[in-house]
Amino acid sequence: MQPLNLYNTYLPGSDIRIVGTHAHGYQAVQLGDKTELVDVTEGSQSFTWAAGEIISRTNDLNVFMTALFSGNVVPKAEF
Repeated sequence: MQPLNLYNTYLPGSDIRIVGTHAHGYQAVQLGDKTELVDVTEGSQSFTWAAGEIISRTNDLNVFMTALFSGNVVPKAEF
């Protein structure tokens, strides 16, 4: 097995910022009698750890998924 060189994939830990260009996430929040969309992009995901903390660009995801389904991440004997 060779490293996949996923240079645009990382775990941010307690850092609330996302490195590089990225989409923003919004959540509808009730403020009095109005509902407003609030940018919730920045926030620590360290409590989720492996369940949702990873940040990756689509190209790295494509490389990983291709390697995974080609048997280049986990040996076939371990499927």
